[in-house]
Amino acid sequence: MIKIPNDILVSMIRHLPLILDNLNDEAVRNNTKLNNAVRLSKINVKRLNKIYNEYSIKKRKCS
Repeated sequence: MIKIPNDILVSMIRHLPLILDNLNDEAVRNNTKLNNAVRLSKINVKRLNKIYNEYSIKKRKCS
């Protein structure tokens, strides 16, 4: 199982509902909280991808 830092999960749980409820181009431009939530979520997704890729490489080396 992949260990994911707790701060990433907490942040994603906090921001994803706001994004899903309000996501459209005009809302993102006009709503500072929504814009920030989108920005932070993109950063967190990149971090999750990095963790997953590192895990995948380690798993392939062990096989």
